[in-house]
Amino acid sequence: MKEDGVISLKPSIITFNEASSIPFGAQTALDFLQKAKLKEGHEVLIYGASGAVGTAAIQLCLIKGAKVTAVSS
Repeated sequence: MKEDGVISLKPSIITFNEASSIPFGAQTALDFLQKAKLKEGHEVLIYGASGAVGTAAIQLCLIKGAKVTAVSS
C-alpha cells in the first residue's frame, strides 16, 4: 500500500478474514496515542511492544518525534 494511499489490493495468498485484521493494530495504537495527545519530545513506554498494537505504536511514536522505550516478554 502506498504511504498516502487509502486502499490496497488483497494478496491472493491470504483470506479476507486475515486481511481484515491487518489494520487493527495500527488503528488501535493511533486511537490511544491521539487520546494521549502525543507530541514531539514526549517520552513513551510501550509495554507489549512485540504485538500488533505495540509494533504500530512504536512506529507512530517515532514518526511524531517521541522518545520510545519498548518492552516485551
